Amino acid sequence: MSGDNGKAIWQPLLTWGVHAYRWLHQHLGPNDWSALGTWATALIALITVVVAGRYAKRQVAEARKQVKVSNDALIQQAKLAQKSLAHDAEQAQLNRKHVSQPNVVVFIDHDPQNWQYLDLVIKNFGQTPAYNIKLTLPPLELVPFQSLITGETVTELYVPTKIAVLAPGQEWRTVWDSAVKRKEYTGTLASQFDGEVEFDDEMNPEAGEKPYRNPISLDANMFHNMLRLRDV
Repeated sequence: MSGDNGKAIWQPLLTWGVHAYRWLHQHLGPNDWSALGTWATALIALITVVVAGRYAKRQVAEARKQVKVSNDALIQQAKLAQKSLAHDAEQAQLNRKHVSQPNVVVFIDHDPQNWQYLDLVIKNFGQTPAYNIKLTLPPLELVPFQSLITGETVTELYVPTKIAVLAPGQEWRTVWDSAVKRKEYTGTLASQFDGEVEFDDEMNPEAGEKPYRNPISLDANMFHNMLRLRDV
């Protein structure tokens, strides 16, 4: 059925084509055929130009799109690089500031003369002087003893409320207690002491300028059962 329909459609077209060819053959001379060929060639050329133009336009649009994507990627990379450089510069500035500032630390150390005794040390590990050093600590308990000067019973270590200045590498040190005697007071004397030390990087800081602060964590039992070699 479909074959009959196709034949019915194409049959008139073929008939019209045959009649058109006969009419052209009878009424057109050589010059007319030449002109017709020229027009046909021009028409084909025009169609080719239009198709090529549309293809070229599509290629140009695609190229522009790719260039835009590449430019956007380069701009994004440049922004990221600029942001990274700014972050590195800021971090370097903070590092320089941190290195050049004072750094006061409060800790327990062995006494240099007798390692069985504990010393309390306040030391500036920074590269610049530390001023106005203040400690906030609970009372540092020690084994009670009688003062040879006042005759009073001493139960707490004296700690200065303020140290005017500590040069780079300088320390304030005092004997705290005997580790051997403290062992006899296990459960009676506190061993953990937490607090804070604050200090400035200049003697007279500007109003409103916050001081530097470091935490303090002292453990009087930190050297318990520690062995030490001695020269023979």
